[in-house]
This record gives sequence, C-alpha cells and structure tokens, in this order.
Amino acid sequence: MGNRQSAIRSRPPASDCRVPTALGASPQRLSCNGEHPRLDIRERAGERGAGRLLVPPAAELLRLYRGKRASPVEVTRAVLQHIDKLNPVLNAFCFVAPDALEVAKASEARWMKGEPRGALDGVPVSIKDLLLTRGWPTLRGSKTVDPKGPWNDDAPVVARLREADAVIVGKTTTPEFGWKGVTDNPLTGITRNPWNPAKTPGVSSGAA
Repeated sequence: MGNRQSAIRSRPPASDCRVPTALGASPQRLSCNGEHPRLDIRERAGERGAGRLLVPPAAELLRLYRGKRASPVEVTRAVLQHIDKLNPVLNAFCFVAPDALEVAKASEARWMKGEPRGALDGVPVSIKDLLLTRGWPTLRGSKTVDPKGPWNDDAPVVARLREADAVIVGKTTTPEFGWKGVTDNPLTGITRNPWNPAKTPGVSSGAA
C-alpha cells in the first residue's frame, strides 16, 4: 500500500460498510468510522512470525518454493490471516476469495512433485475491483452495480494471472468507478493508510 500522508477530508462515512466475502455469503462488517488504532510497524512490515512470508517479492517466493523452504499454502494462509487481522481497520479488501487455500493446495502439490506449471505458480495476488473477475462480483465501489451479475468473464490481466497459476486472494477497494485519486466510495467507505489509519493512502489504488 502507498504511504502518502495527505489528510482525509472530513465527511460523513458511508451508511453501509458491509461487503460480501463470497457470492451468497454473509457480508463482512468493515470499520469505516470511529476510532482507528495505530498499527504496530513491525506487523505492518511483516517482521513477526508468518509475517516474514508477506515481504518477499514474487521472484523470491518462487525461489523459496523451488527450494522447499516455503509453500504456497503457508504463504497464502499468512496473507489471508493478515487480511483478516488488518482489514477491519484498513478496509483494503472488498472481497476475499473463498477458494484461495484450495488453489494454493493444488499449487503446492505441483511444487512437491517438482512440476510447477505457470510463471507465478502459488504466488498470492490481489485484483483491483475495477477488473472483471469470473465468478466474483466486480462492483467498482458503486451501489449502482447489481452484485448478482452475471460474472462470467475475466478481464485480460486477470485471465493472464490465472494462466500463470497465481493465487488470487481477493479484490481491493477503489473509488467509485476509479474516477478520483483517493480510495473511498459510497459502497465500502474509506480505505485507510497502514502507516497511520487517520490518513488516506491516496491514489485510486490505495488499497493495493
């Protein structure tokens, strides 16, 4: 996430900050107002426990997989736990993939056989919620988009990530239809800065 420290303009929060974690699943409540505790910088930087697996770039993760010093399941689980812990404060994810661990398990089986398939096999990635993602709602931060879909297509970049066997862990928030350089919208509310939740991360990809 970015670390731009521009202040969030004072404004009423969105009235409903609940977003689905899966099609048909119960909505997840996100913290869009109230007190926002300052996060421990060591946890933000991934310096504790499983957090070490949140830091390496894709090329390093692939090297760790190849040397059997980390696994796609271990890394994906660490990412999902991080989302579960921090999303109620940061509101960065509007959708969390219900099948991420299953995809990671399939990748792990390939690595254990020494037969990785795609160029990003087992590497967790997120998708900005402006990009169509087959089977998942792409609501673009707007209450005007019908969450029922149909959602039958992948955007080209999403299709390429699937072909590369990346593990898509979820979708990140965006300003409504991506029209401005601050990440808040009427559907999911305000996305917060991980270095200081009282600030905005700025830009339309602030949740990334």
